[in-house]
Amino acid sequence: IWGQIQVYNSSNGLPDDYVWDILSDNAGNLWFATDKGGIVKLVNKKFVAYSVEQGFPENQVLCIEQDDEGNIWAGTWSYGIVRMIGDHFSHYMEEQGLYSNQVYDIDQDKQGDYWLASLGAGLIRLRFEKGNPDFKYYTTQNGLPDNYINSLSFDAKGNLWIGLKENGISRFDGKKFVNYNEDNGLIDNRVICILADTRGDIWIGTKIGISRYNGYGFFPITKEEFGLPNNEIQTIIEDTEGRIWVGTYDGLARFENGTMQTFDEEEGLDFKQIYALDEDVYGNIWIGTHGGGLYKWNKSADLKHSIKFIVGDSLLSSNNIVSMIFQNDSTLLVGTNVGFDKIVLDKDQNIQQVKHYNKSNGFIGMENNLNAILKDSEENIWFGTIKGITRFNSRFEKINLTPPKLHLTELDLEFENIDWSEKVDSILPYSLLPFNLKLPHHQNHLTFKWTGIYLGNPEKVSYKFKLYPQEKEWSPPRQLSEMTYSGLNPDEYTFMVIAENENGIWNEQPLTFNFVIKPPFYKTWWFITIMVIVVLIAIIAFIKFREKQLIKEKRILEQKVTERTAEIQRQKTHIEEQKDIIERKNIDITDSIRYAKRIQDAILPADKLLRDNLKDFFILFLPKDIVSGDFYWVKEKDGLLVIVAADCTGHGVPGAFMSMLGISFLNEIVEKDNIVSPERILNNLREDIILSLKQKGAEGESKDGMDIAICTVDKKTKQVSFAGANNPLYLIRNNELFETKADRMPVAIHAKMDDFTKHDIDVMPGDSLYIFSDGFVDQFGGQEGKKFKYKQFRQLLLDIQDKDMKAQGDLMNKTLTEWRGDYEQIDDVVIMGFKI
Repeated sequence: IWGQIQVYNSSNGLPDDYVWDILSDNAGNLWFATDKGGIVKLVNKKFVAYSVEQGFPENQVLCIEQDDEGNIWAGTWSYGIVRMIGDHFSHYMEEQGLYSNQVYDIDQDKQGDYWLASLGAGLIRLRFEKGNPDFKYYTTQNGLPDNYINSLSFDAKGNLWIGLKENGISRFDGKKFVNYNEDNGLIDNRVICILADTRGDIWIGTKIGISRYNGYGFFPITKEEFGLPNNEIQTIIEDTEGRIWVGTYDGLARFENGTMQTFDEEEGLDFKQIYALDEDVYGNIWIGTHGGGLYKWNKSADLKHSIKFIVGDSLLSSNNIVSMIFQNDSTLLVGTNVGFDKIVLDKDQNIQQVKHYNKSNGFIGMENNLNAILKDSEENIWFGTIKGITRFNSRFEKINLTPPKLHLTELDLEFENIDWSEKVDSILPYSLLPFNLKLPHHQNHLTFKWTGIYLGNPEKVSYKFKLYPQEKEWSPPRQLSEMTYSGLNPDEYTFMVIAENENGIWNEQPLTFNFVIKPPFYKTWWFITIMVIVVLIAIIAFIKFREKQLIKEKRILEQKVTERTAEIQRQKTHIEEQKDIIERKNIDITDSIRYAKRIQDAILPADKLLRDNLKDFFILFLPKDIVSGDFYWVKEKDGLLVIVAADCTGHGVPGAFMSMLGISFLNEIVEKDNIVSPERILNNLREDIILSLKQKGAEGESKDGMDIAICTVDKKTKQVSFAGANNPLYLIRNNELFETKADRMPVAIHAKMDDFTKHDIDVMPGDSLYIFSDGFVDQFGGQEGKKFKYKQFRQLLLDIQDKDMKAQGDLMNKTLTEWRGDYEQIDDVVIMGFKI
């Protein structure tokens, strides 16, 4: 009250009468630095002490102050300067009366008391009396079989089920302990986690599987018998639909209506060491792994794609998640081995913000224990750590809205720290950096160093920067506070940087630094202007010079054109005279070749000879040029009919000479020598050709000769004898084709000079026989420009068997014409088909 003096001392709540300093904070609260009572805060006429018992490092405080960000700073006698974090964390450790700092699980009963599972101190009940913690211990002296506890769970009747590290489980009704172990049917005494479900069953996770207790006995569930992903159970929860979820050391399992479903890579769970589970308001299950980050099972997704990876240590403080709980519908708290993270989700459950809590901002426990997490009836979050328990009340957490204060601390040139006072005329105060910096073009390698002053949690300051106009967008957030730019082009630049505090508050105005990289002289406007003028003058002078040269060259060219025109006229007259001579000679040569064709046609056998001796026949004879290298020959001798189809070396005039030579020799062999057996005809014909062409078989010598097929038909017996040099005989009977192969050697000198082989063939009525050259099968054509080939040729013969021989010849001629199309005929063609 103004004008009155109010006295505060130990008699009305002040912990210590010796006060060294007093502070009035921004909210109007009074703070007192005491000699033996730590820091004391006066709020609504009540004293709140922050001493060793509440986690303050020392009770003797000499001074106290508040900075621009609202942080409270205290100067102690022997512990240095201490920053007050705020009231959102409360720590309970050995200094506050806790016998063991190792708390492995936390649960709350219906009366609001907290129960702690400790490592070595047994079961601990925590009750608050007028705001002060009161610990009560239950150990082996009270009936517990073991003071080392891993897990706790209350059932619907209020019984507390206790999972012991190596001695099974115990049920505590508030008065006595009832113990169960392997002797009672428990699968394993080494209990890791325990859950009392809403149906009254107790699920016990151990090192070698699960035991489910239904009040009458234990039912074992293992990998070997039921297909659990792994027998080492890390966590068990029940969702709102009554399904039991089990996280194991190698996968996830779900129990529903007596059946079990497992989840692994096929469903999207790429990392399978499951240490923590929790359900969100939509019924989705969030999965914390040890080493693989955070996953989520989507209730509405297909089974095979129901799990997806959410986030890892790119945003989280660690991939090793050991506990997890939803603080509210949009905030998930994740305990790790280096603190805990608060993940804020948007309405689509995408990550909006992640905030880390560790020693730097008040979470002194740092390493959380497996599944040691609880949301109590007042929505405080409790963490069991290796340094006791911590209560987190987000309602008391003050969000610092002050962004870091930015300062450019250093500007290096070419990786060297420069004393800019010796290099430039104007220096910025305090920073001693250059003002209105202008650098020559070759000094274009700059390193900017800066700092963002934020006392709340300096380790969590992040920066974004850009160099305009080279960079239009801000860089991604990063915590490093320097950036190097190399090889900057001449231009006017502005380096900009902004900073963010741990709560995502950025500077509204960036820190800026302007500088110029000057262009080299040859890129200055005046130099470019002079060079443009010089170039224009040079171009004009060159154009005038070229005009004079062109006029002179034109006169010379006109004179040369006149001379060349006269020369061309003389050459034209001479060429026309030569053309007339060549045309006359070409006519003479063509007339000679046509005369040779008449001679060749005259010596070919007449069709009457075939009609008189054969039932049905056709001859397809298509020379490539005017005269042909292929020929056919027929001769009747002593009741035998000799039929020949031959393919001489080459075509045109050379082939025609060879064919007439062959016909002449055949006439002598059959008529004069009375030889009608086909193999003997071929042997004699080969001797005559070798002798007449003087073939010796020497290297480089011409191998002229012929491929030939000869049939001798006995008109009385209807028996056919055949011999061939490279060209076979085809016989078609009942629509089936039979090939009589020829000897693989020509009628000419050859490496192989054996006697030719005779083949006797019994011909039946209706049989068709064919002898031919290779001109038909070697013809290019069709859509792909390929050869006709023998396979297609044989099929063609089979396809036309329902026709008479004349029609067959016409169809074969038509087929060849259509196949050849626009392609040039490459060889002479002869095909003889006949029936006896």
